Amino acid sequence: MVESGKMGEKLTNLNIDISVEILKTLTESSKTRGEIARKLSEKGYKRTTVYHYIARLEELKLIEYFEKDKKIYYKITDRGKKFLEAFL
Repeated sequence: MVESGKMGEKLTNLNIDISVEILKTLTESSKTRGEIARKLSEKGYKRTTVYHYIARLEELKLIEYFEKDKKIYYKITDRGKKFLEAFL
């Protein structure tokens, strides 16, 4: 995947390991921020770090959120799926 300009710079500054883990988690099903953080805490990631990367992935349009039953859930986008395929 080749990116140029500001988007490419943002992708370059991502920690690929945690980004891939978040995206893989969301391929299973949509999850809340807390659910994602709990899942990744099993792999040693801190909650604050996970929250930071969720925001970054959303900025890059690799994930998006929706509201259901007064909760916010995140799901992987088509762009996120393509990004993930490049690393698997």
